[in-house]
Amino acid sequence: MSDSMLDAVNLMVEESGKPIKAIAEEIGKPYSTLKRELNEFDEGAKLGAELLLPLMLACSGDQPLQYLADRRGYNLIRRKSRAGQDGVTEFQPVALFLAASRLLELCQDGQADRLEVTQAVDAVIEEAEAVLSRRFPVHAAFRRHGLLRCLLEKVCSRQRG
Repeated sequence: MSDSMLDAVNLMVEESGKPIKAIAEEIGKPYSTLKRELNEFDEGAKLGAELLLPLMLACSGDQPLQYLADRRGYNLIRRKSRAGQDGVTEFQPVALFLAASRLLELCQDGQADRLEVTQAVDAVIEEAEAVLSRRFPVHAAFRRHGLLRCLLEKVCSRQRG
């Protein structure tokens, strides 16, 4: 993790693999000005906040955003989903993780009623099926026999006990 916002920006520029001259041209900034703004030892030039988004787009990076999220205690999750080679989008595993986290929270709490737990189990199953059906054709057997539901209910009952 970067120690400062400027470190995060410099890391993003470096990892982009693009020459700074090309990035400067893409964002409409003179090369010498951008070079000075990226130099942490140049007291006379500062990188403006309005430049962050154009830089992130030019570099195809999100290190400054990651830096801000980390410093504020947030996890950064990309909203736009892009299909991978196996057809599973980046967002689907995140949705499954969030649904499973909610279920685990309910089970650990011990205060949830059966309806809440059942709804949480259904949400996990729905998200798991979205991911598994694209990755494993054999998943149809799980759905047909209700094995996933059974497994989740076992885990939940163990957490309560």
